[in-house]
Amino acid sequence: MKRIVKYLLICCLILDSMFTFGQTGLYSANLKQSSNNLNGKISGEIYYLNPKANNYFFLHKEWVKGTVVFKTGEVFENIDLRYQAYNDELIAYNENNRALVKIDKEKVKEFTLNFSESDKNETNSTFVNIDSVNIFVNTNYFECLYRGSVMLLVSSRVIEKKVTPYNDINGEFRDSEFILRKASFIFSNLNGLTRIMYSNHSVAKAYPEQKRAIKKTLRQSKIKISDAKTGANALEILDKAGLLK
Repeated sequence: MKRIVKYLLICCLILDSMFTFGQTGLYSANLKQSSNNLNGKISGEIYYLNPKANNYFFLHKEWVKGTVVFKTGEVFENIDLRYQAYNDELIAYNENNRALVKIDKEKVKEFTLNFSESDKNETNSTFVNIDSVNIFVNTNYFECLYRGSVMLLVSSRVIEKKVTPYNDINGEFRDSEFILRKASFIFSNLNGLTRIMYSNHSVAKAYPEQKRAIKKTLRQSKIKISDAKTGANALEILDKAGLLK
């Protein structure tokens, strides 16, 4: 009888610990020396990956080593990360127990995906958490392409669009498709998010009082904004000229 009671107690303790882990999603991670979180834990919820999510929801196909910075100053490094663009969530992979954790969004200040570590031709991507304006655009995480007195931000969201039912190449019935949609913004603490297109006119239009000066400066600098890279270069030049206020 004592053995049975002992066995039941052990089972209860195991189940209790599993339940607690599932609720808190504590994830052990490497902390930078500048951090003040001595227990080295990232809190979040356990995330269950289904085939549909793996195929369509994530911005990038592979896991990549990254860094997460909390609003409190903690810096967690060398974590396997992916951005889930369908629900706007940051997902971490815990190699120790092979579990996925949805990191608490309200605690994250920014995170960086270190693509350059695995591919020298790729550049790292940093995403910032603009939680003060998410009620307008339904997005917290924006990729930051330029950061000065303003930021050039890109929202990447996967949306589900209903289509005429059909069978895909695998014979699976489908009545919807998942589409990646991007939008670019200039962000400042004063004006919030201002959506722009990649053109000189659109950037100048975002600053009516400096419109003529912005167009003149871009013309003199021989910059024609046509994509994210030239947009970031243009904002850097305009920022140094004091025209983005």
